Amino acid sequence: MENINVLQKQLVQALRDRSHEQVEFWRQVPYLALQADGRTGHLDQYSCAFYHGYWQLHSSEHSGYYHVYVDLETGDLVSASNVEQLASDDAVLNLNADELDAEKLVAELIEEGKEEHGSYYSAEAKEEWRQSVIAETGLTPIYSRGGSRKKIPFVWD
Repeated sequence: MENINVLQKQLVQALRDRSHEQVEFWRQVPYLALQADGRTGHLDQYSCAFYHGYWQLHSSEHSGYYHVYVDLETGDLVSASNVEQLASDDAVLNLNADELDAEKLVAELIEEGKEEHGSYYSAEAKEEWRQSVIAETGLTPIYSRGGSRKKIPFVWD
């Protein structure tokens, strides 16, 4: 049994390292999520990225709640209930490792950002909205929480 526990710890560390090593891609996600959002609808996952700097990991969802986010400034896997803490080892073990492919996510967001707006949206109005979000948050193509002008509070703040 001890060997299994050691392997579990190694797997958790490998997943944390995998995420952290891709920080240069994670830092691109908030800006690209803003560019992709609002073309055919709006996604909470995207707004969490550009307003707060966290990427919700769907495989961590249980009972309607996410348990693990990626901190988009550092690449750390953090607890969704307290982003000041690393996610628990048990929560990390339950992740789908494919969700930690930040390079693939960046490529997908770039493609989504090129899509046309739905006919029910005004492209000009959506671009004005994007510019207002950038002005409100201080968002840049490479995310830095220190560069943000205004902290947009989470619901539980």
